[in-house]
Amino acid sequence: MSRPVNRRAAAVAVFACLTVLKLGVWTVLESRGIVHAFAGDNATSLYIPIAHRLLDEHRFNGPDTRPDSKVPPGYPLLIAASIAVRPQSFLALVPALQMLLDLGTALILYWLSVHMGLPWTGLLAGCAWLLYPPAVVLSTWITAETAFTTFFTLGLALLAVSFEKGGGKLALAGGLAMGVATMLRGTPLFLPVVLLPVAWRVGKLRHWLLFAAGMALFVAPWTIRNLAVLDDFIPVATGSGSVMLQGSDERFFTGDGKKAYYPAAFQEAIEAGIDKPATDRESKQDEWLGRVGVWVQRRRIAERPMSAIPFFAHKLVRLWYGTETGGFKSQALLGFCAFLVLPAGLWQLWRWRSSQPGVAYVALGSLAYLVLVHTATLPEARYTVPIFPVLMLGACRLYGRATAVFDKPRRPL
Repeated sequence: MSRPVNRRAAAVAVFACLTVLKLGVWTVLESRGIVHAFAGDNATSLYIPIAHRLLDEHRFNGPDTRPDSKVPPGYPLLIAASIAVRPQSFLALVPALQMLLDLGTALILYWLSVHMGLPWTGLLAGCAWLLYPPAVVLSTWITAETAFTTFFTLGLALLAVSFEKGGGKLALAGGLAMGVATMLRGTPLFLPVVLLPVAWRVGKLRHWLLFAAGMALFVAPWTIRNLAVLDDFIPVATGSGSVMLQGSDERFFTGDGKKAYYPAAFQEAIEAGIDKPATDRESKQDEWLGRVGVWVQRRRIAERPMSAIPFFAHKLVRLWYGTETGGFKSQALLGFCAFLVLPAGLWQLWRWRSSQPGVAYVALGSLAYLVLVHTATLPEARYTVPIFPVLMLGACRLYGRATAVFDKPRRPL
C-alpha cells in the first residue's frame, strides 16, 4: 500500500527540485543584472499603479480612474502582496511567485493523471511544463498569464474528474477555481455555456450547475461592486472591444501597427457614422472600440470579399505563435514549441473520448472555446498558453513510449 504514496512523493520531489533550480537560476541572473522581469504597457500603466492604489488608498479604482477597469482585480492583488513584502524589489519577487505557480500547475497535472490511472505520464507532463520555454518566459513577465494558467488548469482538472468519477464537491471546487481564474483574466466568463453540451454528453448536468455556481460566487460580487462604485455594468473587466478592434486587421496585430494605423481607422469610422460616445463610462468606450473593429471587418468583406477566408485562416494559425512585437525569432520559437505539443496533444485528447470522456470533452471544449474567442478577437500565443498543460498531458502520453509501459494496468498476481 505504500508504493503509490512513495511514487507521488517522488513526483513532488522531482517537481520541487526543478522549481528550486529555476528559482536559483533566476535569482542569480537577476541579482547580477543579467535579466529582469519584463513589464509591458499593461504592467506599467495598469497592474502596478492599481497595486499601489490598493496598498495606499485601499481601493481598486473609482469614477476618477475608470480606465483601470480594463483589467480584473486578481493580478493587481498579487502584485500588491509582492510590494507589501519587498517594496524595493517586488519586480524580482513576482517572477519567483509565478515560478511557484508553475509548480502548482505541474502538481495539478500529476493529480489529474493519477485519477486517470497514468501517473508516469503525469510525471513526464509536469516536468515538461516546468521546462516548457513559453511558460518559463511568461513566468518572468509582469502579466497575469502564469497565475491564470494555474487556476484555469485546476478548474478544468476538478471538473473533468467530477465528470469521470462523480462528486458534486469537486465540480463546485472546479467552479471556484475557475472563478479565481476569471478574476485574473476575464476570458472564461462564458466558458460554462460551451461546457453545457459536454455536461449533457456525459450525463453530469448537476455537476455543471455546481461548476457554474462556483464561478458565479466570484464573478457576481465584482459585477455588483462595479455597478455600485462605477455605476457601470462591467461583469469582470472591459477590454473585449479593444481586442476585437486589434484583431480586425492584420496591420493592428502589433504595438507598432496600432500606433501607425489606429488614428486613421478611428477617423474613418467616425466619418462613417460610428461616433465615439460622449461618456466616461468605460464599458461604453470599450463598446465603441468593438464597433469600430466590426466596421473594419465589414469594410474588408465589402471591398475585398475573397480576403476574408485567408485572413481568418491567418488568425487561426497566428494564435499559436503570434506576439505583440511581431519579432521573427520569438514567434519562430513559439511556433516550434506549439508544433511539438499541439498536434500530439489534440490527437491524444481525441483518442481519450472513449476511455476518458470527462477529461477529453472538457479539454476539447475548453480548447475550442479559447480558439473561438481569440480567433474572433486578437490572435496571440500567450492567450492559448493556458490550455497547453492539458495538451501537454496528452502529448506526453502519445510521445512517451516508456510511460505507456509503466502506466499499463498490471494483472493481479
